[in-house]
Amino acid sequence: MNKKRKFLVMIAIIGFLMAACDNGSTDTQVRSDFTYTGTTSLTITGYTGSSDSVNIPNQIDGKPVTAIGNGAFFNKGLSSVSIPDSITLIGSGAFSRNLLTGVVIPNSVTLIGDSAFWNNDISSIVIGNGVISIDVSAFSNNRLSTVAIGNSVSSIGYGAFHGNPALSAINVSTGNANYSSLDGVLYNKAGTTLIQWPIGKPGRIATIPNNVTSIESRAFYNHNLNTITIGANVSLGTDAFYDSYSSSDRRNSFQATYNNNGRLAGTYTASTITSTINWSTTTTTTWTRQE
Repeated sequence: MNKKRKFLVMIAIIGFLMAACDNGSTDTQVRSDFTYTGTTSLTITGYTGSSDSVNIPNQIDGKPVTAIGNGAFFNKGLSSVSIPDSITLIGSGAFSRNLLTGVVIPNSVTLIGDSAFWNNDISSIVIGNGVISIDVSAFSNNRLSTVAIGNSVSSIGYGAFHGNPALSAINVSTGNANYSSLDGVLYNKAGTTLIQWPIGKPGRIATIPNNVTSIESRAFYNHNLNTITIGANVSLGTDAFYDSYSSSDRRNSFQATYNNNGRLAGTYTASTITSTINWSTTTTTTWTRQE
């Protein structure tokens, strides 16, 4: 065989091998009740089964399943799911709009994406010790009563636990380097920024520690407090005290009162008046400061 022919044969062989290796690297494949992509490690991209109870495999055809893709199980009517300890990433909206009542996040998972479990019926969660990031609205609109944040979490996205009316406490491990909790309220590590006040916390009285200098946007979202004690010159994020009982144009009434009074320290108490004019009901809340 001359050199030219050998060269052409070699090119043909290499081309064949490259085509074989590339097959399925990006194309969606189907196995049992799941669609997936990948070659050496796999990402579940969809669910084609009919059962409302799902056990996600830790491997398919000997290849590890390491990720659950964006929207993979969106609106599938799931009541339960088992996530294997091969998974490292749960994508945005992966399990949103289902009927899940509980979920265990294994220690292997490092990232929980935006709205990953949004709009379920989850009352209990176990967040694995490997989780680093809990993204925006990850567990919003559920039925959580308590949340435990482990040592490894370094990022909690905006509204990660909003829309859980029964949520009474967010508890952070004392070994966490980025966050802290006091009486079930979520703060930054230094305790100077209040991140979220659980709206299911018993009572209608909030006493904000004197060392707090800022309160994040919607930290008290949909609160029904009637007494708030706060220090002077605390910086309030957008809709920090958006309440649940005033008319829509008055839902920041405490925030307006505090700011308009020069952000003075004191105990502020609410008075709510409901009136009906021409078949239209309006609720007005006013806040009065006591030194």
